[in-house]
Amino acid sequence: EGLLFKRGIYKAVYVGQDAPHDVAILRITSSKKGLLAEAKMSRTLPTWGDIIYCIGNPLMLPSVVSEGKVIQPRVKNPMGDGFMILFDALIDRGSSGGGIYNDNGEMIGITNLIGPNGEGLANPVEHVFALLTKLKLGKPDKLASAQ
Repeated sequence: EGLLFKRGIYKAVYVGQDAPHDVAILRITSSKKGLLAEAKMSRTLPTWGDIIYCIGNPLMLPSVVSEGKVIQPRVKNPMGDGFMILFDALIDRGSSGGGIYNDNGEMIGITNLIGPNGEGLANPVEHVFALLTKLKLGKPDKLASAQ
């Protein structure tokens, strides 16, 4: 747990998607042990003011971490049904698909949008759990984000 990906080439198989929420599920494999680490998934929703950490590749900079707070743990999803997490950590293009983590190092969401005032929006891990169930893949305790 920690850094999600080390440099390398990975083979991925498309498993499924939720296009209205801009989430895709890929199965990534590696022939070398230790190249992929997994992120522990949070089973609880964040609350107002929780400290969060975003990992992404904004402007093609590798593995940038930004710190912020949860502004709104449940805001209506502008892309469809359900809700998203609204936060103030600095993100930019290239951050999409990166994980958002709580103080315990557990993934709470996946960065998806930048709001009109620069705030970040993320799909909560509960949405990913629901998509995995819909695709009959079960509910993992761990997964890796796109970053």
